[in-house]
Amino acid sequence: MSIKQTTIKKVIEVVNATVKAGIRDEAFFLSGPCGIGKTTVAHIVGKDNNLPVVEFRPAEMEAVELVGAPWLDEKTESVRYFRPDVIPTDPCVFLVDELTLATSDMYSVMIKLIRERELGGVKLHPDTVVIATGNRVSDRAGVNRISSALRESFVMFDVTSNASNWLQYYATVENYNESVWHYISANEEMLNDWDGKEEHNQPCPRNWVKVGKFANVLSGSNLRAMLNGVIGKTATSKFMAFVKELASVVSVDDVLDGKKKVPTNALDLQSFGKRIGEWLVMEYDNTGTVRNTEQQETHDKVCGILLGLGASVVVPVLSQIKRVKGSNVIIKASPALTSMTLDNLDSINAATAE
Repeated sequence: MSIKQTTIKKVIEVVNATVKAGIRDEAFFLSGPCGIGKTTVAHIVGKDNNLPVVEFRPAEMEAVELVGAPWLDEKTESVRYFRPDVIPTDPCVFLVDELTLATSDMYSVMIKLIRERELGGVKLHPDTVVIATGNRVSDRAGVNRISSALRESFVMFDVTSNASNWLQYYATVENYNESVWHYISANEEMLNDWDGKEEHNQPCPRNWVKVGKFANVLSGSNLRAMLNGVIGKTATSKFMAFVKELASVVSVDDVLDGKKKVPTNALDLQSFGKRIGEWLVMEYDNTGTVRNTEQQETHDKVCGILLGLGASVVVPVLSQIKRVKGSNVIIKASPALTSMTLDNLDSINAATAE
């Protein structure tokens, strides 16, 4: 039986909606391949709900550390247990990371913690949100299959990546790199090209963030050597070839800065138009609103450049934008683009039809 997969963005939306509705006694388990962003979900949920994130890795502990080590109380002639100090008692997002790497004897202990939200006399705060993560056995990440009893203690999500959602997220990271953004935009299948049977690192969302970080400070053979260890030789060769080709293409920023002119031949025009579409999407907030007056002025200039390319270029670009969530707001920010959209609505709808 196939399991319905859920995107990272949808998981965040669902968990946030549940938390904001006051339901915090349910625990969520995020299962998926390496580096897809499972741990990031917990940190985003914490930020969105003003909750600190307390990370807990059961694979690094023994069961006795959770239950509490026994000691003999001579006065009462009974065995008592030290209270565990790893269970948070203040409101938080309690991230049980890499649960599937824990030993099997930890699972029975975790069942009590997840179901009863208490262990060794220490209770989780009622406002605490529990999120666990783990790889699948099929990912060959050295994990253990969790018991059905433990699995039933969670709301289970089998998470998957989505290029459009990831690109919106990636545009906000600290070590953002334009070449990575454009490469994944043009090669969505490479965002998560992971095969558990391979014995080397491969492309995944987490590793593409690393690629961008290194691409910002290295170049040439040094960059290639580094990326071979991050995403593997095959993916590195494809990315480096793309970067080389990208360097020869006229960028939107080059035209805005007056460094280069709009290309004139048909093939380069199509490529330039696509880059304008990417630029318009990337420069918008997740809410689809212009951030400030300066950005609105720049947006108007870019729209003016786009409209000057002619309908044969503009219509495909509008079709490209229409596939993005919030696209109507992006288009409506320019009356001229709105008019062009309405004039070519049938063509655009046909291009975006599933």
